[in-house]
Amino acid sequence: MKKFLLLCIALTLSMSMVNAVCGNHTCESAENFTNCPADCDPGAITIEVLEFDASQSYMRGEEIFIKIKVLADGSPVSDPNVSVIGFFGSMKLYDDGNHGDDKKFDTVFANSFIIPANAIEGTKVLKITAEKRGVVGTVSVEMELDASLELSMTINDDRFVLSDAIELDGQLKRRGLPIQDTIAIYFLFDGNTLVSAYIEPDENGSFSYTYHTSVIDPLGKWTISAGSVDAKGNRGTSEKTFELYKGIQDFYYNLEFVEPLSKIFSRGDVMKFLVEITDEDGNFVDGANVNISLPNTETLKLNEITTGSYTNSYKLPYDFGLGRRSFTVVASKDINGFLFSGFSSKEAIIDKGKIFVDLVKPEKRIFYFGDAINFEFELHYFDNTSVSKAIVDLKVNNKLLQVEEVSRGLYHATYIVSDEIEIERMLLFMGVKDQSENLGEYSEEFEIRAGGGPLYSLQRNTIFIIGFGGVMLFALFIAALYVRKILKAQGHGKRKVELERLIEELRQQYFEKGKIKSGEYREILNRYQSEIDEIDAALSAEESK
Repeated sequence: MKKFLLLCIALTLSMSMVNAVCGNHTCESAENFTNCPADCDPGAITIEVLEFDASQSYMRGEEIFIKIKVLADGSPVSDPNVSVIGFFGSMKLYDDGNHGDDKKFDTVFANSFIIPANAIEGTKVLKITAEKRGVVGTVSVEMELDASLELSMTINDDRFVLSDAIELDGQLKRRGLPIQDTIAIYFLFDGNTLVSAYIEPDENGSFSYTYHTSVIDPLGKWTISAGSVDAKGNRGTSEKTFELYKGIQDFYYNLEFVEPLSKIFSRGDVMKFLVEITDEDGNFVDGANVNISLPNTETLKLNEITTGSYTNSYKLPYDFGLGRRSFTVVASKDINGFLFSGFSSKEAIIDKGKIFVDLVKPEKRIFYFGDAINFEFELHYFDNTSVSKAIVDLKVNNKLLQVEEVSRGLYHATYIVSDEIEIERMLLFMGVKDQSENLGEYSEEFEIRAGGGPLYSLQRNTIFIIGFGGVMLFALFIAALYVRKILKAQGHGKRKVELERLIEELRQQYFEKGKIKSGEYREILNRYQSEIDEIDAALSAEESK
């Protein structure tokens, strides 16, 4: 019975399959969209996005390309209705091989659209729809629309006074590349346009503009606005602000020098500046920017120590300008966008600096006739800075000595004490001057005693020393001749012994070993013997002298 039931079921299934016919417009139980798309509708439509860059932002006028693949129940489907709907409107996607899709009828669909000039910036959603026999599949993608051009602008300052020139420079780019679209410039005050200009950038996208302020311009805060729109509707803007003041007559701070009190300074001195600043009502001003303009073009910043009091110190360089010099202090402070300022000057007379002289050598102060004295001096300023390349006038008892600088700041001179000095003391005087006319002086006394010095003894015994020296030279000459004679005789003797040894070796070569022919033997022997005869003759001549 069981076998009979199984057989019946198998026959029934077999008859059902035999009766299913694809193309009869009926989707039978054994049929689906995959094995019989002619009779069956798809169960689900899915969309695979093959090409769309959502990572970058887009600008107006740029082309957006979309390429997708449509699947029905997981299998490619032909001839569906595919479209994209978004901020630009709607667009159909094609599978005809002419719209960026790969091949005709390969179920890959594609198309592109241009972002319109009136598109609003921000995040945009594109809805892609595919429909087949009433079954619809959708997928959404997002894109970012940024229609901003790169417009940069700078101005030469942010504070001006009437008659100043306001200079602006800038550059216009789109996606990093320069463009040449017209740039509109507006100078605004209190929301109203006072100046306008239209500028054409050069090939590098660069532009510039200059506006000369005049007495009719309002004082206060101004705004410069620059803008540009390209042919696709993309826009670039830039904005700068500046303050316009009437001029120096608006600055009414009072500045008073409390220090320095002295009016005369020397190079190397430290000048202490103390300035008090008050407003027109006599109130002390804090938080001001205070600087002193020095005559040598340097600037010294003063620091606030108490409310309204500002101070600092300055050491006068040794090359600072001499004579009457002016020191000007300038103070400024920004209050609610208005610049308050004031200045004051103080004169001082600058004198030459002092050069100090230290005698390093000699250490002793007593010398004898004939002594050679080596003088060494160190030249320096008050702060121990060495003085180099100085002009040194060194005299000993009014005799001018030659001085040289042996190292930086160290000078040397030599003097020989002569018996022409008929006094018991020697006076040294030195005057020095550096490259900037700073001066220094030094004097010293030394005691001079008769006798004792080797040079002095040499001067006093000249005849005796010359005679004694002549005798010694003659004796040295005779001794040299004798030594020469002995050395020469020793040399002849050594050579004679060497020749005798060579003759003995020559005889062995000829008689015992037979290595030399008779003619050659006699020739060499005669040469050796001739040289021995010459040596003997020379020795005899030396002995007879």
